[in-house]
Amino acid sequence: MANLHHAGGDSDPIVVTANLGYFTVQAAQDDNHMFPTAAADYMAWTPENVQYMPFVNQALQYLAQSPVAMQLLWAALQAGVTIKIVTGDSPTQFNNQLNQVEWNPGLGYRLTGGGIMSPAMALIHELAHGVDRIILTQYDPDYGTIEERRVIVNYEQVIATLLGEPTRQDHNVQAVHVPSVIYHTPNLPPPG
Repeated sequence: MANLHHAGGDSDPIVVTANLGYFTVQAAQDDNHMFPTAAADYMAWTPENVQYMPFVNQALQYLAQSPVAMQLLWAALQAGVTIKIVTGDSPTQFNNQLNQVEWNPGLGYRLTGGGIMSPAMALIHELAHGVDRIILTQYDPDYGTIEERRVIVNYEQVIATLLGEPTRQDHNVQAVHVPSVIYHTPNLPPPG
């Protein structure tokens, strides 16, 4: 279990104490939130990925407005989860064997309620799978598996609510191309 706090007398480094000692990490901060210093810390370095760092930075800064997302981002960094960019119609997913999120910054998800969830939310969802590394394959009638329910209910719904994104009550989504990594629309009001 780790505990984050600022080092005395210095506002930039954050001291992380853990069961086996401590270490410091740098963070950038503005008036509203704190976020990891750079997308470079998360990127799977390939020549194709370098050009997408601005998209990862935009997603991280957006997600960092949520304390729950911040916890997941720091935990992903500690767990060595990397981000590999995929494009076109390639889905965003977690590759358990590589400990890597394959993230498509151009695909959001149309939810059952009609709203569109941003690619940034799809990224944090998959990072949650990578952080906890729990494989719960038992069937769940609404979410497909207990693992998907755990990630959606405990992380995604909390973060989405804070960021004003639509929330989902199931695991049914349709990938849709969107204009930016933070683009989202609300769920439609119920008929009648």
